[in-house]
Amino acid sequence: MSCYLSAGAVAMVLLTKTIIRNRKDKQFLPAARQLGDGTEVEDPYGNIAAIKPGFPMQQEQRPRKSEFEGAGLSYRTRKSGDRLGFFDRRQE
Repeated sequence: MSCYLSAGAVAMVLLTKTIIRNRKDKQFLPAARQLGDGTEVEDPYGNIAAIKPGFPMQQEQRPRKSEFEGAGLSYRTRKSGDRLGFFDRRQE
C-alpha cells in the first residue's frame, strides 16, 4: 500500500514540475521578438529605401515592462530546475 502512495506522490511531483516549467516557457518572450508595449520589432533592413549608406543605423531604446525587470535576458542564463530537480536539468 505504501508503495502505491510513494509512486503516486512522485508522479504528482513530476507532473506539477512539468506543468510549471511549461507555463514559464510559454510566458517568456525574448526582447528580440517583442517589446514591452506589445509592438513587434521591425527589421532595419526591411525597407531598402530607408537605408542611407555612410550613416549609422537608428538605435531604438527598448523600454522595460516595469521598473523591477532588468534590461538583459536573464531568463536564459538562469539555472533551470530547483533543489529537487535532479532530472530536469536542460542540456542547452
